[in-house]
Amino acid sequence: MYKSNTIKLYPWFSSISGDLLFFIAIDTLFLSTVRGLTASQIALMTAIGTLVCVALQYPLLRLIKLVGNQNAIRIGTFLLLCSACLYAFGNIPLTFLACIFYYLALFFIEMKVNILKNNLDYTNNSQEYMRIDSRSKLLYSIYTLIIILISAPLFNINPYIPMYCCIFFALIAFIFSFFIKDVSVNQENTLDQAQSYKLSKPIIIAIIASVLFVPLLIVSTTNAKLLTQEMLENAYNLESIVYFVSGLVLAGRLMRVISVFCFGKYCNKLTEKSLFTMTILLLVSILSIICGGILSGILGYIFILIGFGALFGLIDPYQLVIKNFILKNTQGYTAQKALSLNYTAISIGQLLLNFIATIVLLKLPIIYALITFAIFAIIEVVIIVLLLKSIKVNNQKSFT
Repeated sequence: MYKSNTIKLYPWFSSISGDLLFFIAIDTLFLSTVRGLTASQIALMTAIGTLVCVALQYPLLRLIKLVGNQNAIRIGTFLLLCSACLYAFGNIPLTFLACIFYYLALFFIEMKVNILKNNLDYTNNSQEYMRIDSRSKLLYSIYTLIIILISAPLFNINPYIPMYCCIFFALIAFIFSFFIKDVSVNQENTLDQAQSYKLSKPIIIAIIASVLFVPLLIVSTTNAKLLTQEMLENAYNLESIVYFVSGLVLAGRLMRVISVFCFGKYCNKLTEKSLFTMTILLLVSILSIICGGILSGILGYIFILIGFGALFGLIDPYQLVIKNFILKNTQGYTAQKALSLNYTAISIGQLLLNFIATIVLLKLPIIYALITFAIFAIIEVVIIVLLLKSIKVNNQKSFT
């Protein structure tokens, strides 16, 4: 009973527990205008939250092994609820604590993927992982698209209304977590005794690939918005620029919905080889944004719009394929370890690229930061090629 219910409920739980809904649409606006934080304080707060999560990665992993996946997601959703409350009602020190809780929450909630995998294995439906998880991504993309459209009017009425909505959805996610059951909860010790905790070479390379891919998507879209503002500020007034930037965000969210919808239809036909195509598209998208910055004007904006939308379209397919690959090749505690390392790798990559971008922007225009990202995208292509070669060698060994 639990196993079938968990699989049915998973897309709905995953879609509301993956982030602080509503807050993500007005985060910088709320923190700067209501909490009075400066841009540098917001950047510092994010860095501290990420660093704490990275520093505690090993003890957190041991705790997850001790309490199990099922309790881990309950801890995570409770921390997410605490984070929403502290963001809404806390002073500046408590806002910093809210950020730390937020990153710790996402770390624990990541174990939901392992629960889905265990339930699918138990029902002999392991091939359905990407289809079910893509459905949760689609729901999340639709939610965030709607939230982006309504958050600004709600914020203008009262800046706390979106935060009340955020707390409500975080509370629903916490309650929901008690209906998500891990069928392996009584089997994990047996599973762990029968296997090695050592990660295979392809898994290690896949985790290394995550250091760059998702962080490149995040920092490139952030700097694309800044480039658009810089490019248009001499030709248009502030109100028009706001509409141009909002157009970028809306196009990105629409592309994300379309991408996940299409991926959900054809996910079972995609293999790890699709990662190479995605990485080439990552590089081409960043180059499109760079071309837009060089061309400037409306033509330049169109190039940035295309690159920006393509980047958003790559976020979910890449993560689904990588997680599916990790889960196919790990079990029990090894899967927990691999998933947590993958999450940590993304956090480290984001810190690294933000630091590099900050250094570059101290002396050079934004377009040079994007050129730097394009160089890292080329490095990512090389890493993916090495991953595919490693998978091929590993498969050949398993046949002999």
